[in-house]
Amino acid sequence: MKNWVCSAASERDASQASVNRRITDACEAVPPGSGHKSQSAAMMRRSCISMRTPQCEPTYRYIRVMRNFTWCLMILLAACGEGANDASDVFTSPEENTRTVASYAKGFAFVQINGVDCVELYDLEADSTAIRCTLCKGDPAISEESLIILPEGGWSDLATLSTTHLAYFWKLGLLDHVAGTAYADWVRNEEVKARLADGRIADLSGEKEIDFEMTVAKAPDALIVYPYGGADYSRFEQVDIAIVPFSEYLETHPLGRAEWIKVIGFMTGFEAKASDVFAAIENAYREASTQAALTSRRPTVFTGSHDNGMWYAPPGNSFIAQFIRDAGGNYLFDEVKQRGNLEMDFEVLLTRAQSADYWGKVVFNEGKLALDDLRADDERYAALPAFENGNVFYCNAAETDYFGDAIVEPEAILRDLIAILHPETLPEHRYRYFQPVQVEP
Repeated sequence: MKNWVCSAASERDASQASVNRRITDACEAVPPGSGHKSQSAAMMRRSCISMRTPQCEPTYRYIRVMRNFTWCLMILLAACGEGANDASDVFTSPEENTRTVASYAKGFAFVQINGVDCVELYDLEADSTAIRCTLCKGDPAISEESLIILPEGGWSDLATLSTTHLAYFWKLGLLDHVAGTAYADWVRNEEVKARLADGRIADLSGEKEIDFEMTVAKAPDALIVYPYGGADYSRFEQVDIAIVPFSEYLETHPLGRAEWIKVIGFMTGFEAKASDVFAAIENAYREASTQAALTSRRPTVFTGSHDNGMWYAPPGNSFIAQFIRDAGGNYLFDEVKQRGNLEMDFEVLLTRAQSADYWGKVVFNEGKLALDDLRADDERYAALPAFENGNVFYCNAAETDYFGDAIVEPEAILRDLIAILHPETLPEHRYRYFQPVQVEP
């Protein structure tokens, strides 16, 4: 059995975390304009990546031969917010230069600047709200290093560094807007796989992360990347490919990660559709969490992974803890509020987990996971009450699209968790992502 870590201590593996991302150095520069379609002077593309983030891979990220993902549900990680921001419809037209925050996401906000519709993308690593990038549909007549001007109708061809972002396009029915993706071997979505097979979506995978020449040949309007690691994408900008940093893997609420679908809607000109799709996701999630809130029993859950004598687990202010709370459970490490995963000696975990009713984890494994598989990893697991009672549950990322579609299906994950922690509430539930471990007769 393979069991990998999504450790937010370095937070490289966050949604992964993203544990689906390897952000490495970009290649040497090429002469401006070579091999790419020309753009009008209005199409200003400048670097949005000016700061380094010491956090999560990823999400994502990319799965490089991973080790035990910390149960960073989905890619990965976070310092948390516990509910919605106070916001109205983000696609209304506010007063000039007014800002409309997202409902759950902290990494972006919509704003009108001098009458021009824009979206600001923030640095979630910073203590203050530093702007990484501003996307505007028209020229707002401001001087900003990270400004990118889009056509009023949005972009029609985009490429992605992470397969996770394909889920946003898929959920919106906008896969025709995807020119290509890196790490195509990790795609699980059947519709995307079909498009990769017939060439409608190009496999841009390179020796390190993304092939520069193939990307230039596809001539996308923009490349969606992760700000993690301070990678240099300037050579793409020199051939008029805009660089747009997505930080959804640093969001601290499951709905905050899903809400980045609105940024895709803005970029493609489908704002209203994205708003409607997210509203449906939010309603389904809230309906499930309301059902879980009616239960009187709140079992305690722990998560995490063992690696080299240490236990790594997401803190109590993480979106993982939020999932557990919304499913009607208590998170074992709920009192710890910090950035990044907690680290503790394995012996400390074994002591603390004596008070936990359930153990949840993410694995990459062929076939079903059984208690014997866990015991084979470490005999000491067998002494945990969650193990003794068969209350272990898991998501197998080898067989589910945990690092893809799951980001726009948080309600499906939540229902799985409710059915596991409170089976009486959903007796006919069919598990989609998480399921109980097989208990030997």
